[in-house]
Amino acid sequence: MLIFTSSLLLAQSDIKSEQEQSVKASEVPDPAKNWLQTNFPNITKVKWYVEQSSGKQSYEAKFKRNKRKFSAEFSQLGVFEDMELTLKCNDLPKQTMEQIDSYLIASYSKHKIVKVQAQIYQDMESAIASIDRNNFDFVEYYEIEFHGKNDKENELWEAQFDAKGILLNLRKIVQKSHDNLSY
Repeated sequence: MLIFTSSLLLAQSDIKSEQEQSVKASEVPDPAKNWLQTNFPNITKVKWYVEQSSGKQSYEAKFKRNKRKFSAEFSQLGVFEDMELTLKCNDLPKQTMEQIDSYLIASYSKHKIVKVQAQIYQDMESAIASIDRNNFDFVEYYEIEFHGKNDKENELWEAQFDAKGILLNLRKIVQKSHDNLSY
């Protein structure tokens, strides 16, 4: 049974403006590099970025582990904030994806999912072990980037859904030419 809520009433809707710039590891705070080395000791190719998003500056490490794409975000002081794991739509639990699809179909005349990420905030050891088993039951939130077309406009959106597929937050993505680096 699908439960569809008019999530726009519940969700915060604002604009996401984000810029990323590549930086050398030597420019990244030591606590961020140490956290990454402790939690992912065997990764070798890490790309570091400084990110300006909605008036906040942070550092982001992008890397692959076991053929999966990860990004870890850190504060300006190098304190871990969150991690995102890039997934495919079919990695999500079936009922969760059905709920997300229901929202998109009800809200947009056309839509196309561009990127799906699981957001991880804590208990990294358990999360990593689950990821290695292709089990995503630990995920609290999914971030979906999609093109959504309504009567007049086709916009790029970022939506945050809970583990059951209920919309929590919706932001229009405003991109400046060549400011964002995709990974």
